[in-house]
Amino acid sequence: MQTIPSSSPVLEYAGFLVRLVAYLIDLLILMAISCVLYIPVVIVFFISIATTSPSSDTASSIWVVILLILLFVTVLVEIILVAVYFAWFESSKFMGTPGKRIMKLKVTDASGNRITFITALLRYIVKTVINQIVGIGSLFILFNDKKQGIYDLLLNTYVIRAD
Repeated sequence: MQTIPSSSPVLEYAGFLVRLVAYLIDLLILMAISCVLYIPVVIVFFISIATTSPSSDTASSIWVVILLILLFVTVLVEIILVAVYFAWFESSKFMGTPGKRIMKLKVTDASGNRITFITALLRYIVKTVINQIVGIGSLFILFNDKKQGIYDLLLNTYVIRAD
């Protein structure tokens, strides 16, 4: 009797701890990028303190508004950068962020193929919302046979060990 080889690959799913370490590596990289973003804001803040006289309420108010706008824009840019960081790397030919690559992990679809940018972006957004609101989106990895977070289940994505 002849057996027909299966066309779907055998996937080794990545567990919670290795994924956590990969995420912490990515956080270190993102913190360095954030420092670069916030340095100009801090410089403008200290210049405004040094150059504004205490007797000028109008000048102080203008600087406060300028600083708040600058801070808002910087935070918005940072949010977009972080989302694009995860989505681009996870949908790229690398199939994972630098942290995942260091830990030899890949983000895939059910067949072990690369996911699209839209899927990766949705994965990041859903993951962030579920982890922030519910607080257990990633902990679900511990209780799932395929080691998927809730966001992975919703989007049919997997984190696997790379070859």
